[in-house]
Amino acid sequence: MESGLITFFDITECGFYKKRKSTATSKFENIHVQGSIKESVEQIIEWAAQREFEQTVPWCTDEAPSKPRVFFKDYCIDHATGECLIIFCKSIKNGSSRLHGFDGSTKVGDGKKDVFPIDNKIKGKELIVADIMYYWFMPEENLLASIKFPHSICSTDDITYFFKKCVDNFVPNEGRSTTNTTIYNQFAKRDIAVKRVTYEASDKTSMSYVFNTEMKEIELKNTQNLDKLCKQITHIVIRDTISARKAIETESLSDLWRKFRNKSDDLTRNKHVEIIEEVFLTASSLKQLIQTYSDDIESGSIWNNIGFKTGANNSTKWFDSYLARKYIVLDPKDKKEGSYYSAETIMQVLKKQKVELLDFQVKDIKAVNS
Repeated sequence: MESGLITFFDITECGFYKKRKSTATSKFENIHVQGSIKESVEQIIEWAAQREFEQTVPWCTDEAPSKPRVFFKDYCIDHATGECLIIFCKSIKNGSSRLHGFDGSTKVGDGKKDVFPIDNKIKGKELIVADIMYYWFMPEENLLASIKFPHSICSTDDITYFFKKCVDNFVPNEGRSTTNTTIYNQFAKRDIAVKRVTYEASDKTSMSYVFNTEMKEIELKNTQNLDKLCKQITHIVIRDTISARKAIETESLSDLWRKFRNKSDDLTRNKHVEIIEEVFLTASSLKQLIQTYSDDIESGSIWNNIGFKTGANNSTKWFDSYLARKYIVLDPKDKKEGSYYSAETIMQVLKKQKVELLDFQVKDIKAVNS
């Protein structure tokens, strides 16, 4: 089975906004005029559904030649609520140049042939080499969630950028106007056409499409709060697994050992390491550390972990006992061509577990040293 870690985001802004100067702070703030996340999702699906995959990048790649392309791959939507699972693909490279695979067994700087071109064509067709990204949109809860499996990545900034570019460039909205200009692009080393999009509200003021999110606060259990916990921590403990591959010298082997080792001259050994470091943490640095644990440690790992001590001689307490993480579990057999899960497959699981997944209650907890 394969676990997908879910990270939730509050949708702080989505739709059309105009600027207004605050009388209290003298700073400009966004004032919502129209539009919603439900409308945006429906509009983008309507636009993408009628296109071929390679035509779903909603910006001119000449304008941003160094920016990875993001494609719209698949979706499953509940039209009544607007709840939706969308699969995006983020290109690993731009252009049609070939990928390169490196021989991991070669020594650094030994001069031997260690790189092999990987052609991105099959049967004459050019392939788009990309990473999978799964995103769950929940308009009724005003939430967005990324789902990270071992075979996928997350890049929420790319998703909000995708939405803005799609709305600005392809979705017809009342009050929308465009102007085309030409500027010199230093990366492309030539003049390129640039389209400027503006919107006018009913009161003739200007507005713009905005889509912003903010990661939900980390939920802890068994601790009173971050401020109190960080003052008690004296050491951070990190457990990791390192892999080392070592060639065995044939001369040193006995005949009996050669028979049992199946004529292999290499050994791959995984070493478990534990690092203990004295620290002084603030609440913000502790929060960042816990987020690192949440992002980097896979569910079900036997050894890898991040923990802390509340005194040099006290036992280690592990963050997996303190952090409430949300997962879904799928069978790899359900992947399409052994590559990725369809939007419908993931959506079915999310629907069944939605109540549990959205239970963000912070439970009453015991003190750290109890």
